[in-house]
Amino acid sequence: MDRIDVLLISPLGWSEHIWDKIKPEFREKKIEYLTFLDDSFSEIKQAKIEATLDEKFSRMHEESIIIAASFGTVVILQFLATHHVLCNRLILIDGFAALPTITELSYLQNHPQPTNFSSKAAYYEYMLSTDEQNDEQLLTILSYNLLPNNQGYRTVLSNEKMLSYLASYSGVSTKSNLENSYAKIKKTTIFSSEPLPVDYQAISLSDHLLMLTKPEKLRTILAQNEK
Repeated sequence: MDRIDVLLISPLGWSEHIWDKIKPEFREKKIEYLTFLDDSFSEIKQAKIEATLDEKFSRMHEESIIIAASFGTVVILQFLATHHVLCNRLILIDGFAALPTITELSYLQNHPQPTNFSSKAAYYEYMLSTDEQNDEQLLTILSYNLLPNNQGYRTVLSNEKMLSYLASYSGVSTKSNLENSYAKIKKTTIFSSEPLPVDYQAISLSDHLLMLTKPEKLRTILAQNEK
């Protein structure tokens, strides 16, 4: 049974490559990922996601690190709050805003986000600022969010599956779960654009995906963890 040194839990709709800017920090460590894409689970239900997490926790050890971002934060804190497990080192990157209600999900269903693009460049223009489009590594990372589709591309997460993920966790209070699971975590570092009831490092909403916008902040934290 392969042990896990580092578990990286991605935001909704992002491939494992979203972590590529900080991946070199892990050197010889055994890394596994949890993503939320069309094909990540045979069935999109909270129970299926938590069964996957339960299996991964069975292979973690007292020095394992978990880093979760955005929807990944929602998922890991719900798991910690409802399961009898302990966590050695947890780094959270945002994801504390209220999740969409059922009414809001209905609105999203009727007003879907674009998922089909004529070219990679069209997707980059939709996702990034002009300055960000000059970051070649970032463009490569984003390219993994696309699959060829007819004469263009489609995203690796459809609107239908996105709504299924959000519906699975609708009504979950991530801030309450943070308080309820805090004692289970040996060491925590939290970056948040939302006020929290525990210690955290404030970030701007533009750094919601900190591993892409300011990876040096995470590198600093990870370097301290090695000491």
